[in-house]
Amino acid sequence: MDRLEDDLRRVLTDPRRSLPGDLVRIAAVHRGATRRRRNRGVAAAALAVVVVTGGVTLASSQLGGRDASLPAHSVAPTVSDTPSQLTTPTPTPTSTGSVTTPTALPVGLAPVSFTAIGTHTWWVLGTASCGAPPCAASLARTADGGRTFTAVTSPPAQWTPAGQGTTTDTVSDVRFASSADGWAFGGGLWSTHDGARSWRRVPMSGEVVGLGAGAGRVWALVLHPTGAEELWSTPRGSDTWVKTRLPLTLESADLAVEGSRVYVATRGNAPSLISSTDGGRTFTTTRTQCTSDLVGRVSASGGGVWLVCQTGMSEGIYPDPITRPDRVLDTSKVVRGALPNSALVAPRDASSALLAVEGKGLIVIRSDGGILHSSDLSGFASFVGFSTPSTGYAIVIVGSGTRSELLRTDDGGATWRKISLP
Repeated sequence: MDRLEDDLRRVLTDPRRSLPGDLVRIAAVHRGATRRRRNRGVAAAALAVVVVTGGVTLASSQLGGRDASLPAHSVAPTVSDTPSQLTTPTPTPTSTGSVTTPTALPVGLAPVSFTAIGTHTWWVLGTASCGAPPCAASLARTADGGRTFTAVTSPPAQWTPAGQGTTTDTVSDVRFASSADGWAFGGGLWSTHDGARSWRRVPMSGEVVGLGAGAGRVWALVLHPTGAEELWSTPRGSDTWVKTRLPLTLESADLAVEGSRVYVATRGNAPSLISSTDGGRTFTTTRTQCTSDLVGRVSASGGGVWLVCQTGMSEGIYPDPITRPDRVLDTSKVVRGALPNSALVAPRDASSALLAVEGKGLIVIRSDGGILHSSDLSGFASFVGFSTPSTGYAIVIVGSGTRSELLRTDDGGATWRKISLP
């Protein structure tokens, strides 16, 4: 597809297109799973949280008549024949990079991206007084579950919302897979292997539009200027990236990673979910109910994987897209009529997920459509995700789009509390 046509389609299916400018800027935060972090017709990544016990960083559609019988098959991934163009040396303690002394966190830090390696240790990428991107960003770290935050060195790049003018010199999101290893991406790609004391630019052949980590490996979706997309990976502590050969060509893809499970949703003539359960050694494909001209979003956490298929102004949710790819979630208990395509989904465990719907709140829903918990939401959720079945997070836009807040639940989504940032 022509790159201009692809960009126009994403803009027209963006749920934020009718929102005020300030709200659009703040709300643009993957993909779970991937995103859940480029504008692929989603307000923000369905799952930006990265849970690293293995790793991670979303009514009814009349899709039941589509053919979902495409047989799954396995293929062993291979590396690129010429990986040297994107391969960079493994960092050493003496490697060059950006080393700066972090300044104090600015007052009024507005969260735009979130990543965690447990219930106590997480990072928040934020901006302050950002009128029109690109803007300077600050990186805050907590080791006590959000009671206190310290400033750490932020990547030497300007923050720009995903899908809104990103280049190889900008970042939109941050991920950490351990206390030492982290990445900032969203156009460009920067890595740290010393806990954000320094950052190193990693050259790639295009914009990095998605990234996830799990089971000691990091995966990235790379969008070339031609519009082609590829999946690359590297060991967690290295910057030696190699290309993975997949069974299908990627188009408007979305990425989610949890442990050794890797999922890539792609559209095209046969919209499919490409998945691996062995850390990328083999991949299978499953035909999905998504349409060929709109995007699909995949998110994975807590042992569950959920797929969202957009259908113009609405979306369908598939809680078991691999073994039951034609079963769409009944959301009639949540909304009357179609589910808006601004809704975000984050799996809580294998049989339930958090559903964020503007005007309806934060709702924990079972895979059969039953509601477990429901909380009012003042504002618009731009990110939701769980690090454990009990502990979850949300970034919400409040004050008529003038500021963002970080919320946390410790009881599986029954109640939420605001995390105080500087």
